[in-house]
Amino acid sequence: MKLYEIGEQMEAIEAEIDLYASEHEGEILAELEDALMALAEDRTSKLLGIAVWIKNLRAEENAYKEETDSLRKKREAVQKKIDRLTGFIDTQIGPEESIKDSRVSIFHRRSEVVVVENQALLPGNCTRIVVEPRKDEIKRLIKAGEIVPGAQIETRNNLQ
Repeated sequence: MKLYEIGEQMEAIEAEIDLYASEHEGEILAELEDALMALAEDRTSKLLGIAVWIKNLRAEENAYKEETDSLRKKREAVQKKIDRLTGFIDTQIGPEESIKDSRVSIFHRRSEVVVVENQALLPGNCTRIVVEPRKDEIKRLIKAGEIVPGAQIETRNNLQ
């Protein structure tokens, strides 16, 4: 039986128990009570199974994160080695020199790059401003009793 079906069955049995109890001075049929208990145990078992599954998925996610972090560190180490070796070659050949064979070509390519010496002196159309909310400050102000237009604290229940 599916979890949502268990809930529906439990509601139906509870309604039956309420009806029977109202008609028989509060007495409850043992078979209805047993059926309700069995459904409750089945529901609990299924919920615990899902919780264990979530726990296993979190462990898997952490393993992927650790592997990603490990691979990122290895990639960064390789990139540093590439940069160091490229810098070495750069110091060994002149700007007009070209060296090549069937495997590789080494030469300088001319490029342009913008160097900003003093950002404060740039005209407005050459800069941009990124605005983002400071949520920690907003929360502090609201908790202190101040009204912050456009923001509120929302209480949420996070499943653990």
